[in-house]
Amino acid sequence: NNNNNNNNNNSNSGSGTAANAAMTTTTITTNGSSITTINNNNSNKNDSIPNGSLPSASDDNDYEVVPNSEFSVSRTAMRNNQSHYYINQRNVTAKEVGDVLREKGIDLDNNRFLILQGEVEAISMMKPKGDDKNDMGMLEYLEDIIGTDKYIPLIDENTKKLEELSDEYKGQLQRLNLTQTHHRELHAKAEQALMYLSQQAELARIKALSRLSEATCLADEIEVNRARQNDLRSRLAVHKDTLSKQEDGLKDSQTQVAAAAAA
Repeated sequence: NNNNNNNNNNSNSGSGTAANAAMTTTTITTNGSSITTINNNNSNKNDSIPNGSLPSASDDNDYEVVPNSEFSVSRTAMRNNQSHYYINQRNVTAKEVGDVLREKGIDLDNNRFLILQGEVEAISMMKPKGDDKNDMGMLEYLEDIIGTDKYIPLIDENTKKLEELSDEYKGQLQRLNLTQTHHRELHAKAEQALMYLSQQAELARIKALSRLSEATCLADEIEVNRARQNDLRSRLAVHKDTLSKQEDGLKDSQTQVAAAAAA
């Protein structure tokens, strides 16, 4: 906070890793108007102060410096509300400063590096989760800090797809259950039909065997009757022959009788 006492036009700079820059960038970006405000507030005390400069330096040395990663960022605020930004004491634009810090992995979009004292009570009073997407709860606040809120649209999209697939699954499952019920009913009827056909086939087989047995018996009777017929024919032929001989003898007797009567 004593940076407003700098009375030179050159900006002071500090160096460190991206982690060190992350600690001080909040002051450069979040408190963007604080330097001008301090300069104006101190104008009554010392009108000779033309500007104030804030370097990206930190008193915390408890970190390991990555080789060839050191850089410095500073900002000088003028009394006329103009600001000059410097990277390694080179005059650049605010956009270039933001691009460099983002390349170093410093999240400037969520702007949550520093929790001001007035925000602590508000944070402690937050509800666990917001009632809707426009309501900020502790969950939404932490997601905003961490940066996972960018996954919310994808989560919502996948949740919607999951609901659609769940509905489709329930519909398919219901159809499957109906099909299985219908299949069980048809299976029972099919078993009855197969049993009936099996009984009919057995009945037809028994009838066929019965008729075959009857045919065999009739064939045997026919053979017996044929034998009897042949025997009767033979006996009839014998009787006819005997009768013929008797007729011939009778004729001879009649002839002799007639001859004797004529004599």
